[in-house]
Amino acid sequence: SFHSGRHEVDYSKVRWHEQNTTNTEKVESEIARAGRLGCDLVIFTTYHSLHRLLDFEFDSAFFDESQYCTGKDWFTAVKLLKSRVKLFFTATEKIFSKEKLDENSRALNNEEVFGGIIYSILPKELIKRGVIVPPKLHMMEASSKGDNTLVAYIIDSVKFQHEHFINLGMPSSKTLVSANGTSCVKQVSDNIKKIKKELPEHTIYTIISDAKYGSMIDGVKVARNEFFRRLREPGNAIVVHYDIISEGIDIPGFTGIVLDRFLEKAKLLQ
Repeated sequence: SFHSGRHEVDYSKVRWHEQNTTNTEKVESEIARAGRLGCDLVIFTTYHSLHRLLDFEFDSAFFDESQYCTGKDWFTAVKLLKSRVKLFFTATEKIFSKEKLDENSRALNNEEVFGGIIYSILPKELIKRGVIVPPKLHMMEASSKGDNTLVAYIIDSVKFQHEHFINLGMPSSKTLVSANGTSCVKQVSDNIKKIKKELPEHTIYTIISDAKYGSMIDGVKVARNEFFRRLREPGNAIVVHYDIISEGIDIPGFTGIVLDRFLEKAKLLQ
C-alpha cells in the first residue's frame, strides 16, 4: 500500500503480508523480489502519492473514483503513468463538450488520455431495473429552539424522517448526516446523551479522521472495521460524518440524508 495515511488492516480478512510506505526504493525492491519469485505484485496507492510511481512500468492500472483523475493535482500523473492497460471507473463522470476538447483537456472523454468508453449505463436504466431508487427531496425547517448547533437539527430532522418512514410501513430508519466540518462531528460525539434522550432507539455513529475521536458508536471509540461491520446491520441509526462516507462506499439501508454542507455535484450524486 503506497500512501502516507494511518494503516489499519483487518487481518481476519487479509491473509497476506501487507505494509504501507511512500519509499520508492522499497517499491523497486519489491518489484525485483516478485520477479525473482515469479509472483504477481499488487500495489495500492492514493492519488496523492501517484506521482511518486512515474518511474515504474506496470502491466495494468485501475483508477477508482476516476472523476478525480481530471483534477489539476492528479491529471499529469495519471497521464504520465506508464502502464500497458489503464482502466477508469466512476459513477460521476466529468466530461467536456467535444468542441472544447484538446489533448490537454482535463475531462474523462479526452480519449488521448483516457481512451474510449468500454461500458456505460445511465441512472434512469438502473432505476428501471430496480438497482437504485430515484431520490426524493424534502424541504423542511428544523426548529432549533435557540440552539443553533448541528445536534438540534439532527434531532428534529431525524424525528421527521423516522416518523415518515415508519408511517410508510418500514421497520426502521437510517439517516446519513453530512456535517459542515470535523468540529461539527466532534460536537455530535460530545452530545450523544442529548441525542439519545430524544431518540433512544437510534444507534449513533460518528466518524472523522481524528486520532482522538476516530470512529465511534454511541460515543464509544471502536476500530474502523468494527464500525463499518456494525453500520451494515439493520436497525435505527444516525450516521454523522464530514467526508469519509461521501463516495465509493456501499452501506445498505439508508433511508435519508441530511445535508448540512454544500456538496459539489459528484459527491451529491454519489
